[in-house]
Amino acid sequence: MWVSFFCTYAFIILMLFVPGFLFFRSISFSKLYSVLFAPLFSISLLCLIGILFGVIGVSASAISVGIPLFLIPGAIFLLGKHRDTEETTRSDWLIVGLYALVGFLAGVYLYVLPLDGPESIIQTYDNVFHYNVIQSFVESGAWSTINVDAYLAGQAFDPFPGAGFYPAGWHTISAFASSALQVNAPLSANATNFVFCSLIFPFSILATIRTIFPDKPSFLVIGSITFPIQAAFPWSLYDLWPLLPNAASFCTCMLVASLFLLSVESKGGKLIDLRYLPGFILGLLSLALLQPNSVFSLMVFLMPFVLWKFYRYAKQKRSGSIGKRFLYCAIFLLAFFVALFALFKLPFLQATIKYYWAPLYSPIECLKSIATWSFATSFPEFQIPLLILVGCCFLILKRKTDSWLVLSLLSGLLIFFVVAGTPESPIKHFIGGYWYCDPYRIAAFCSIFSTPIIVAGLYALSSLFFRRKNAILTCSVSCSIALAGITLAPNIGTSSSFGNLKASGRGINSAAWNYLDNDEVGFIEEVKRAIPSTSLVINQPFDGSMYAFGKTGIELYYRDNTAYGNVEGETAESRTIRKGLKDISGNSDVKAAVNSIGASYVLLLKPDFMNIGMYYSNYVQEEWVGVDDITEQTPGFSLVLERDGMKLYKIDPS
Repeated sequence: MWVSFFCTYAFIILMLFVPGFLFFRSISFSKLYSVLFAPLFSISLLCLIGILFGVIGVSASAISVGIPLFLIPGAIFLLGKHRDTEETTRSDWLIVGLYALVGFLAGVYLYVLPLDGPESIIQTYDNVFHYNVIQSFVESGAWSTINVDAYLAGQAFDPFPGAGFYPAGWHTISAFASSALQVNAPLSANATNFVFCSLIFPFSILATIRTIFPDKPSFLVIGSITFPIQAAFPWSLYDLWPLLPNAASFCTCMLVASLFLLSVESKGGKLIDLRYLPGFILGLLSLALLQPNSVFSLMVFLMPFVLWKFYRYAKQKRSGSIGKRFLYCAIFLLAFFVALFALFKLPFLQATIKYYWAPLYSPIECLKSIATWSFATSFPEFQIPLLILVGCCFLILKRKTDSWLVLSLLSGLLIFFVVAGTPESPIKHFIGGYWYCDPYRIAAFCSIFSTPIIVAGLYALSSLFFRRKNAILTCSVSCSIALAGITLAPNIGTSSSFGNLKASGRGINSAAWNYLDNDEVGFIEEVKRAIPSTSLVINQPFDGSMYAFGKTGIELYYRDNTAYGNVEGETAESRTIRKGLKDISGNSDVKAAVNSIGASYVLLLKPDFMNIGMYYSNYVQEEWVGVDDITEQTPGFSLVLERDGMKLYKIDPS
């Protein structure tokens, strides 16, 4: 099984890097940049093909999508000039290899090992939707991000009909791998996550450091060791608060930031370098298709740079006094906030912006969490704020042209403070609503923003004791290794941030802990073999079966943990079945409802309704009496399979 996992991992790397590499080489990116930025093109093209196929009615599959995915950039490559505008040296490739190696090892240690097998599923929150969408994509051949639903191949019986837009870039990648290699949705999802956290994220940090500090090659070596040592990202979004598409988008966003920095040269010269502009536009598209809130994170990171660049450009053009230059910057900043306010009022963003998330701390406690860098796991990471403080001083005093990084981080921390440490207010939603007012997502991008500063801090500390460049580099690398070793040590237990993360990761991945356990999966597989493949099965989703469609592909009627009976849009048939299925033998309305959806069976797994109500607050017993109360004695049902309290009933067609 693990062989299938790593084969899927390798396949996803090929599909994300080969098309993009060919495209960027064809528009004269260096070999190095073509590798680093490759996923931005591949993700965009993959999703656009899925959308196009949905519009023209072509069924999507690994073959039908794979041909244009590789053929289009291949043709562009053959027709392009692919000149080398920048030489890629042997040391460049060694650095790439170093980041890939460290990323792989960190990913295995912090992401793969906590999995309960390669098909492990984290049965929390919205993951049921993610797994089911992947399976729905594969089953239906509809991979369009503007038409997303868990019932794409069975919309005739969807309890909540109406597919619509959802940023499904992550799902499309997983569906492609699942379709190509015939692996199930959880395995392909886990492999996709592993690619993003172990390869794309390291490459995004590499691109960022190389772009911001082109004159400091030693920073690249330091960064290769330090990028995985913060709990807040990427690990907390995988092991503690699984936000899978958002994590993928955050892993990618600094690649887009790097392209913007390359497009708008910070060291003088032209205002815009058009060579990198296509890559930046493709990058924005890929972020929007993965999770759009990373675009807002990008805005937070880049705004100080844009203001600084605007001021420098005005200075070069001798645009009046210093006061006038600041006035121009103020006008630009005002225009930015006006545009942000316009976005704040857009109707399709309201559900996200107005999402309520209770504050985690009092204002004082929140400041303490920032000062100790404990905002992700509630465990202090004292070494991080110390290095950040040193790095900020170094940038302000020694590298004023890069001091905008300090303002970027401070902007992110201000958003975190408002969201995590202040009560409900309009300003809270205006500032943090683009991330659902979720402090963990905001902590994640604060962690990302801090990485270049931490690298600078390690270098600055070493330079206090040594003067020769080689000695500084040796000391910095040694300190980085020691820091990583202390932070990630296997014996740190659960009283540290990473110890807590690993324990949490093992817990939420454990099949014994989850509602759909291995015994139930085995029973569902038995059910799948015993009934016709097209049979629709009515189920009790809160007994764990809501995950079974994504896990096994069995056609289930109820596939999510929504608040049935308390949300709009549910069909009359679904309401009738939930409350009255047990009365099918004597109730013509129930018979008509079951016949209208074409259901033939009822699946009931191990009931644990006492605990279900504690975990899935959306479960209301009164809403499910028609399904929960079915037994062997219930007229209209015949017992087909039974094992350890799990049962499959055949619905009497009469």
